[in-house]
Order: sequence, then structure tokens, then C-alpha cells
Amino acid sequence: MKEPIAKPSMESLQAFEFEKARMVPMINIVRLGLLAVFLTLAFAFGGAGGQESWQQRMVPGGVYLATGLLLFFLQRMDSSVAGLVQNSIWLFDVPLVFIVQVSAMSVTDNPGAIASFTAGVYLILIMASTLTLDEKQIWLVTFTSVAAAVSMQALAGDTGGGMTSCTALLLGGGLLCNFAKDRRMELVETVVEERIQRDELARYLSPEIVTEILSAGHDIEDGKKYEVTVLFNDVRDFTELTASMKPEEIVELLNDYHTRMVNTVFQFGGTLDKYLGDGLMAYFGAPMPHKDHPMRAVRCAREMAVQLEQMNLERDRLDKRRLKMGVGIHTGEAVMGSIGAPQRMDFTIVGEAVNFASRMEGLTKENDVAILISEQTRQRIGESTFFTQLPPVKVRGKTESVTTFMVKT
Repeated sequence: MKEPIAKPSMESLQAFEFEKARMVPMINIVRLGLLAVFLTLAFAFGGAGGQESWQQRMVPGGVYLATGLLLFFLQRMDSSVAGLVQNSIWLFDVPLVFIVQVSAMSVTDNPGAIASFTAGVYLILIMASTLTLDEKQIWLVTFTSVAAAVSMQALAGDTGGGMTSCTALLLGGGLLCNFAKDRRMELVETVVEERIQRDELARYLSPEIVTEILSAGHDIEDGKKYEVTVLFNDVRDFTELTASMKPEEIVELLNDYHTRMVNTVFQFGGTLDKYLGDGLMAYFGAPMPHKDHPMRAVRCAREMAVQLEQMNLERDRLDKRRLKMGVGIHTGEAVMGSIGAPQRMDFTIVGEAVNFASRMEGLTKENDVAILISEQTRQRIGESTFFTQLPPVKVRGKTESVTTFMVKT
């Protein structure tokens, strides 16, 4: 229906912020999960195994765990600390990992192995920073991790080649994590835009037609000409009917009437074009083409009469005045597109077919019939016992009299 937008919509930006807020608790959960694994290893190798390097890690590891728990409970008690949690990986995790690992290097015979292992830990932290869905945060974690890992390499006495490899590994991890973040945000934007499109289409189309359009990737083009069958529906003598009614009663009446009529339009695969106060305009055959669109419109009109009778039976029980309606139907070509001023656009159809269908609805009152169709609609459907030909009548905008047909309800 529309060209892909160059910038995220306001709805997409709001979804991004919601997704970021949703990910904040995950940062704390991932941190505590990794710390639980680390402390389990520390107790296993340091406590039971007696390895001094793991024993050295237990005290700073305990401080690390206390910091992680503090951040976890602060975030649960006060959502305003979400910004602190988003910054916590490079502010707390990177330096605390450095402190924990350096403490083990002083008592080991193989500091290079600890330095290499730490580079892997920093790569995990860079991956965890993807949860922030923030490019700045990912790069802050990446650069602080590079600085800390290179410092560890230097303390371990590694060569310049080792430092270069470590730097390349972590920077590559940062690039990949940013790529993953961008794909995640693109997915969020796609989902939001599809939801917006679905909601927009659902204003005019039945759920089945909306699903068919979106699943088939059907393109609804602006300015495209369709052969359609247009239906106008109007409540007879509405002004007189509502003269003694309260405003809230009028609104309730119209909502009830429109709900029944629109559901009927959707039942037969029609498109709701617009509400017209006490009436509505709908069409069949677009945006999803149906070869039988004239018959769909006629069946819809007849079902509208059934729905109106059910509504009137309910009104009879409440001792309220019965409603009458007029339905005019015409088949012809119309142009579909987004029409209006930039501030307010409506997706609608325009053309002679629309004007003539409106005049057909006006003739229902003159002929005292509920449903009236044009000769063009009758020709497309063929002969039917539902139709009764009426005498030719003059119609505004036409030089010759036109033939119309009453539809039996």
C-alpha cells in the first residue's frame, strides 16, 4: 500500500523503547546466571579441589555477586535505575571481571592461560551487551573489554601478537553484536509496521480479507482502477425518528445499526469505505478481486434486511419505533487510492460508479422499496427470481431514463 519508510515511525520508536525496557531485567538475570556458574566452579575447584588460583577468586567473586544482587533488587524496586543497569556491563562487569582474574594471576604458574580465558569472558560480556539494544552501550562494553583484556595480556607477559589477536577478536565480536542488534530492531520495526497496516486494513476489511492480503503480499496500489459493485445503505427518515431521542440514545442506536451492517459487509467479503452519519458506503471486488462481486453485494443487501428485521423485533419488545432502510447498488469502474489533504487522508474509491450507486439509494425512497440495483448489476448477475424490473426513471446526471430492479428480501 505504501513505499517502505526511510525512518522508523513514531509507533516503531515507541516499540524500540518498550523492547529496551523489557530487556533491562534480562541483563541482571544473565549476570546472576553467569555468576552462579562462576561461583560453582570456584567452590568446586577452589574449595573441594584446593586450587589456589580459584581460592583467590572467591572473595572478589563474592563482591561481584553482591554487586549483581544489589543491581537486581534495585531494578525490581525502582524502575528509574534502568539507565544504571543498561550501563552496568561496562561500569561494573568489565572492571570486576578484571579484578577477579588479576587476583588469580598472582598465584598461578600460567598467567597467560588466565588472560586468554578472560578474553573469552569479555567476549561473553560483549554478547550480553546486545540485550541493551543500544549501539553506544555495545561499543562501550567492547572498548572497555579490549582495554581490560589487553592489560591482562600485558600483565601475563604476552607478546604484541597475542594482544593484537585479542583486540581483533573482541572488536569483531562488537561488530557482530551490533549487526545482531540492528537485525533485532529491524524485526521489531517490521512487526510494528505490519501491525499498523493490519489495524488500518481492519477498519475497512473483514479479518479474512486482511489475512489474505498480508499473507499473499498483495499490493494495494494508489490510483488503480477496479470494476466494483458499490453499495449505499441509509436509514429512512432518520431525522424524524431521532427528533425526540436523547443524544446518548442516538449514539447507541447508530452504533447498534452500524455494527450489524458492517459485520454483514465483512461477511460477504466487502470493504467498508466510510460511514455517512446514519448510513454507510461499501464496495465489493476490491482491493481483493472477486468475479462474483455483484452477487456478493446483492446477498449482502438481503442479509442487511434480515439483520434489520432482527433489530426491529428487539425494538418491538422495547416498544420502540421500527427502522426502515434503503440500499442502492451499482456496478461499474472506480479509482481506488489515498485521497485527501496531507493532514488527513482516506483510502477510498471515486468515480461515476460511486455517484450512480448513491443515486440508486436515493431512488429507493421514491419507489418505496428497500433494495434497488442498477441494470448493470443485474446484467452481471443474470436472471434471478429475486429481481423485479421497475419502470424506467430519470436520474440526475443521466440524459436518458434508466432501468432499475427491486430486490426481494
